[in-house]
Amino acid sequence: MTAIVDLVGGDVLARAAAACGPDVRLISVADPARASDLGGSGVDRRRTTEVFARIAALVESGVLDPRIEHTFPLDEAGRALALVEGGHARGKVVLKVR
Repeated sequence: MTAIVDLVGGDVLARAAAACGPDVRLISVADPARASDLGGSGVDRRRTTEVFARIAALVESGVLDPRIEHTFPLDEAGRALALVEGGHARGKVVLKVR
């Protein structure tokens, strides 16, 4: 069985599904509506204080270890965005607000 777990959406998702044929199992984090149109399903993301607090607790306890590639002060947000848009970041790019 072929499966796609999509994190991009849009035309990339449509092309991947077409390349895999009719028996592909498809789930999308980025584009649930397109995934549904293609016979798959989406992931419902809850962006609530409760969810973020649980994630923060997992990071704090060491269970979850996000890879932070670069940290920038807020006044260098443009440089941080350029790094992300350039596709060269291999981990998270963080802006320090304080």
